Amino acid sequence: MSTEEADAIVFGRDEYPSVSILMPSENARDTKVKEIKVLGKSAKAVTYVENFTGNFSKQYMYWTAYTNEEPVVEDFKVIME
Repeated sequence: MSTEEADAIVFGRDEYPSVSILMPSENARDTKVKEIKVLGKSAKAVTYVENFTGNFSKQYMYWTAYTNEEPVVEDFKVIME
């Protein structure tokens, strides 16, 4: 599912809470996304860097939210800087 600012992948499980992973639609270094809320609760921002060589790396950023119900697109609120 997509919002204007980010895309979401929702993994629903029978016995566990669903997990929502949101990624900015643009380069992580340039994102203007300040916070993402899922079902009214703040998602956790995660950033990591993949080093390809000494001079070349790529930064990835995403948000993770654990919920007890499966969210729909209206349950995501993207807060911009």
